[in-house]
Amino acid sequence: MVSLKDHKKDFTRTNYKRLLKLASRKYKIGTVSDFQHNSFTCLWRHDVDFSPQSALAMAKIEDCEDIRASYYFMLQSDFYNLFEPAVITILRSIKSMGHEVGLHFDASQYDISSTEALETALINEKNAFETIIGININSFSFHNPTQETFKFKNFAYAGLVNAYNSELIEQFQYCSDSNGYWRFIPMEEFLLQNYPKIYVLTHPVWWQDTVLSPRERIVRSIEGRARATIEQYDKLLELNGRENISE
Repeated sequence: MVSLKDHKKDFTRTNYKRLLKLASRKYKIGTVSDFQHNSFTCLWRHDVDFSPQSALAMAKIEDCEDIRASYYFMLQSDFYNLFEPAVITILRSIKSMGHEVGLHFDASQYDISSTEALETALINEKNAFETIIGININSFSFHNPTQETFKFKNFAYAGLVNAYNSELIEQFQYCSDSNGYWRFIPMEEFLLQNYPKIYVLTHPVWWQDTVLSPRERIVRSIEGRARATIEQYDKLLELNGRENISE
């Protein structure tokens, strides 16, 4: 039996580019919200749970390959602030490349016991997202979907295409890298199965320049954010001619 640890080498950006090329030779790749309106045979989606910076790195790789994907960002995250100026710049840069930017919705932050409750929460987050960031969104994906959220199978809620709608799920075979390993089958093996339609979900933080364990990738992301915050503090003091006392 192959250990989950045996696939650590899969998760480099160099290998990501190789897999992307393999997929693009076999499939017409597109975004979630447009899957009904185009002859896409592959939907390429990213849930940005941890690192907008890693999302930007992947978006640039895809842009170089002339591929457009869907990027879903969280309004409520323990790992980044969607409304930081630097993060807003990242979102706008990803959007400017032609990628879709959508809402990664954490239903656990609400009492979502009905369609009405779900749509009220979605509208509130959509309005905050669009008002502050200045990007119109057309779709959403559930964060850490549960049996409860999987009950919401309609094509759209609150005017936003549901990335887990039944029409989409029934048409496309699914591959995911959740938690930094292949939950079902490694992507390369998945691509070689020759399914007529496929749906690929990745989380950008898992794809790094070097080979690391999943936890090491998270640590790198957190430490990178901490360094950037310290640098911002130092620059602020320098800009205002203040003394930077470190002892």
